[in-house]
Amino acid sequence: MAGEDDFVAVAHQVHEMGLELLDTAARSNKISQANQANFRKIYMDFLDIINKQQKILSIVTGRMMEQKELIHTKLDKMILPPASFADVVKDDERRFRSRSRPRKKKNTLLVYSKDEAESKKVKDKIQKSIDPFKLKIGIRSVKNVKKGILIECNSDNDLNKLSNEIECNETLKNECEAHLPKKVNPKIIIYRVSEPFDVDDGLKKLKEQNTELEEAELIHEYLQSTKFGTNWIISIEPKSFFKIMKIGKINFGWQRYNIRDYIRIKQCYKCYRFGHLAKFCKNIGEKEKNDL
Repeated sequence: MAGEDDFVAVAHQVHEMGLELLDTAARSNKISQANQANFRKIYMDFLDIINKQQKILSIVTGRMMEQKELIHTKLDKMILPPASFADVVKDDERRFRSRSRPRKKKNTLLVYSKDEAESKKVKDKIQKSIDPFKLKIGIRSVKNVKKGILIECNSDNDLNKLSNEIECNETLKNECEAHLPKKVNPKIIIYRVSEPFDVDDGLKKLKEQNTELEEAELIHEYLQSTKFGTNWIISIEPKSFFKIMKIGKINFGWQRYNIRDYIRIKQCYKCYRFGHLAKFCKNIGEKEKNDL
């Protein structure tokens, strides 16, 4: 800032000296009357230009200072410590817990374009082709999702009417497809299931040996090999999930295994931070920084 103040002072001094020189030349007796009048006109035009330039510079300088402060404010918000493993686990656990809690049913329908159009185009097609007043249905909300829209209706009956209309509408049936949102069930991990077993037979045994899982909807996800044994990850509907998680153990064959709700933590193998994958990484790794 000291350098800028010095420059302004010097510029002002030079400006005053230039004006004094022009004024002296204009008053000189050695110049004819006609030339003096012409010189004075040039002098006044010059002053007018200088004044306009000073006004413009003042406006530009003020805006630059505002932008500078705005950039510094945004940078301060961006410079945050990277999320730790514990922070990511805590956030994911909160999300999965809320997902597994019984929720009030929402009458929602996903609508996508068969030609992969943008959400706005899908929304325009639906709203131009379907009149909720004629169908006598209530629409609570319409939200954009990736390459489609999510429509929430007032009731299950309204939802069915809307779905049938999309499937039967001459304009929409060849351009759009509608289906109900897929619900994601919570998962459990059974630790160290060491002995080999058939997956389908294993799911059957779990339901037969555990009264909490008699009516459960169990789906095999995958087997996780570790140096201590094989862990088995299973998805389960919320009602049975709560029942078995209260116990914390599960019967399988001749063993009683420890279980926990399964939370898979995302880790980027570009910057090695938690909470995102490499293809979505916005951080520059140390190696890339050194290369720049």
